[in-house]
Amino acid sequence: MCGSIWIVHLGGIGYFGCSFGFFAGQATEAQVVCLKTKDLYQDCCSGYMARVLPLLLLIITTFSGCFLFRKAITELPFETTHVPGGAYMMGDFHDNENEDATPLHRVIVGPFDISTYEITYEQYDLYALEAGIELPEDNRYGRGPRAVVNITWDEASEYCVYYGFRLPSEQEWEYAARDTGQERRYPGTNNEEEVDKYVRHIDNSVAHSFAVGTKMPNELGLYDMGGNVFEWVGDYYEFYPGPGTDPAYKDLENFSMRIIRGGSFKMGLSVAQTWWRSGTLGEITSDNIGFRCARSIQP
Repeated sequence: MCGSIWIVHLGGIGYFGCSFGFFAGQATEAQVVCLKTKDLYQDCCSGYMARVLPLLLLIITTFSGCFLFRKAITELPFETTHVPGGAYMMGDFHDNENEDATPLHRVIVGPFDISTYEITYEQYDLYALEAGIELPEDNRYGRGPRAVVNITWDEASEYCVYYGFRLPSEQEWEYAARDTGQERRYPGTNNEEEVDKYVRHIDNSVAHSFAVGTKMPNELGLYDMGGNVFEWVGDYYEFYPGPGTDPAYKDLENFSMRIIRGGSFKMGLSVAQTWWRSGTLGEITSDNIGFRCARSIQP
């Protein structure tokens, strides 16, 4: 796969190159430069290019990772909302009884942007066609503005990276769901009599993911942070730290239990509480797990 494509212009002359690794993952690297004109070829590359060019063309043709002629991404296919940084007490602030979401612990979150809506089939299909990958199953419920599902953790992560984003961290996700860490039991409200205005759950929904943005947003302007579909976040599943211990989130190479947040159309209202955590294997797909993207912003 191609590690990088680069183009520079020096004195009006264009140089391009493709760095790639091959041969069963060994650290072999070739860089091809100075391919612009015959004179440049002779002066700069001498006989080197004559030996390397056929191999270069074969590799560019064979390995789809080398997007030499790929158009620049000038416009994101999804809207984003800015979330200012801050500190909050992460976890079950309401009952302080959920073993998965206790003890409460202080977390500092930097400023970030996050998708205003869950990623839709329409948005994912656009990416999939450009990247040349298989379209996710829609279970015959249609595509378009529905929250995309049947996506693994890796597939969700790759989509976000494609546009210069990543999956939100678990700390960021809860901070955003709680309107910058306020004591919000459900995204958008603490009032159970109002919760159906904000959350799509098993008692008020159809049996599949719904079009995004059909419920009310929370105070930050984020839609479907509770219900519709669970959302992959960037961390591995780990228990919260004990009292006096800093949280330690790390990527464990041989551990694949990931975290999903927010509840779904298949789940009861309790799972849509802002602190509720669920762990699942990152390689699974499900008709009620989707995602949104985030990226850090320099303060």
